Amino acid sequence: MDYSINTKQTIGFLINGGFGKYPKYEPSTNSFRNFNTNNLIWSSTTITEGKERWRDMLYNVNYNLKLNDKGHELKIDLDLVDHYSKMDQQLNTSYHNGGTKAPQVSSSRIGDIPSDNKVYVAKLDYTLPLTKEYKLDVGWKSSYVRTVNDLHYDTLQNDQYVPDLGTSNHFVYKETIHAGYLNLSKSWHKFSTQIGVRAEHTRTRSHQITLNEQFERSYFKLFPAAFFTYTANDNHKVQTSYSYRVQRPSFWDLNPFRVYTDPFSYAEGNSSLNPAYEHSLEIGYTYTGKYVLTLNYAQRSNVVNELLGRDPLNPYITFERPENIGSFKNYGISFIAPAQFTSWWSATHFANYYRNEYELPQEDGLIVRKGNTLTLNSQNSFKLPKDWSIELGGNYVSGLTVGISHIKSYGQVYSGIQKNFLNKKATLKLVVNDIFRTNNRRYETISPTIRLIGRSNPDSRTAILSFSYRFGGSQITTAQRAMGSEDIKSRL
Repeated sequence: MDYSINTKQTIGFLINGGFGKYPKYEPSTNSFRNFNTNNLIWSSTTITEGKERWRDMLYNVNYNLKLNDKGHELKIDLDLVDHYSKMDQQLNTSYHNGGTKAPQVSSSRIGDIPSDNKVYVAKLDYTLPLTKEYKLDVGWKSSYVRTVNDLHYDTLQNDQYVPDLGTSNHFVYKETIHAGYLNLSKSWHKFSTQIGVRAEHTRTRSHQITLNEQFERSYFKLFPAAFFTYTANDNHKVQTSYSYRVQRPSFWDLNPFRVYTDPFSYAEGNSSLNPAYEHSLEIGYTYTGKYVLTLNYAQRSNVVNELLGRDPLNPYITFERPENIGSFKNYGISFIAPAQFTSWWSATHFANYYRNEYELPQEDGLIVRKGNTLTLNSQNSFKLPKDWSIELGGNYVSGLTVGISHIKSYGQVYSGIQKNFLNKKATLKLVVNDIFRTNNRRYETISPTIRLIGRSNPDSRTAILSFSYRFGGSQITTAQRAMGSEDIKSRL
């Protein structure tokens, strides 16, 4: 909702979010074999059940002051993000060795895994046209994040569930970022350019209440950026850009608590993670305003990668934990091609070929991982008589190298049918995702002491039926706003 105070001032209010719950059912199997003969020693079957409840709400107040009709304006945004989830988890495991007697008694574990996150953001943007050619943009953004996770595990002992104090954890994380930016842009003839810098001061505090451990960090960084565009004519445009970026770890990666997938494997976070920093260079060419060819290069240091290891207290248990290890390089080329084959058939095609290279220092040497990836995406829309339309598309990934892991090829095909009626104010749409259930993950992770091969079959074949009705007139459009909390929400 926007309210115009006068011709120059507007105040707006926005609420966006959702809530829900869904059940969890994940069967998994572990097989322990002799390394030399590959003979089965024993195996286990784990059924993980539970349910998760979640709530994700964004509240925004915005103010816009237009000081003149030449682009001189001031914008202010205030955001509150309330993100909460709670998972009730139970893992029941049985053991087998091919004989009549089980190698050990069945085991069970119950997990209570809540996560309560609050984000507060204040953002100010000021635009000042200096001349017809020059424009100055300055701004400020401050954010405060508080995440609270109080995880409890109970294990079955003598037919009773007792607290597992070794894996339960109460963790609080606080993060404050103050950032200011300055951009100077110029446009003349067929050229336009922009140079700028962003300054950030970050302060974080981690508190593991269960272990009475605290960790604080404070640092300051400058991030320069530059953009250049040459428009030869309506058919040809060339763009180049350079930027120095920060990639902060997700709040999930920062949370040190454990989440078990079965009795022999768990994932845990790392509260001492540092951000990764990246130099990025990109060159793009646009033809007729539709076809886009892009070359890109990125070099990242202090990369956050998953580390695979064996639990020091039990050699049968493996764990995954994010660590700041090594460096990363990426080379890529991509192409976007829209097409209008007929008056009733339109499509957009995307192709991206890139190479990832990792150098990961280890205690006994340097691990080098390299891999090429081809991704393809196609969307096709077909207009039918009487306001019917059909959509058919799909995507394919040839394989992906991420740190010490390699993900094999996967893809999916989806389709949808839509009907507009009531003077095109109402829309009924049915979409079926992953029709052939091919969007599975087959992966291999290799560390100095462990080789892990796995396959994940998510429940990705879904059908969604939706109905929408537009109460306003046909000329009303929804303004797309850039929230100050968007980058932080992506880390939740």
